[in-house]
Amino acid sequence: MWLHASEQIDLRPTEQRKVIDVSVILPLYNRARLVRYALDSMADERQPGVRIEVIVVDDGSADGGGDMIARDYPSVRLIRQPRKGAPAARNRGLAEAHGTACLFLDSDDLLDSGFFLERLAALAVHSDADGA
Repeated sequence: MWLHASEQIDLRPTEQRKVIDVSVILPLYNRARLVRYALDSMADERQPGVRIEVIVVDDGSADGGGDMIARDYPSVRLIRQPRKGAPAARNRGLAEAHGTACLFLDSDDLLDSGFFLERLAALAVHSDADGA
């Protein structure tokens, strides 16, 4: 599901601003062995020309998934919270997102190379759209 935040205002000081094209929000609960594939599908070389912020909300996992992400994926923003369920984890990630557009993924989703370019172009042409 895509959300388009065309009215989003960045109130941070200019030197701290960094335009993020897409915030990818991924809830995690005991899926350590799968989430790695989802994260790898968003690597810079697979999504060229797109600035991606990846937010993983560890929703009380007990399988070490959060620790693995912190260790192996330093560019991923990891948020830990006690178990509240996937909808609450998605909402928490959305509250923390800075992207012009947001994409909700699950730990077993994979993105094709270049996934974002066509969708971002569609949002640019149709700025009143809620999704692409």
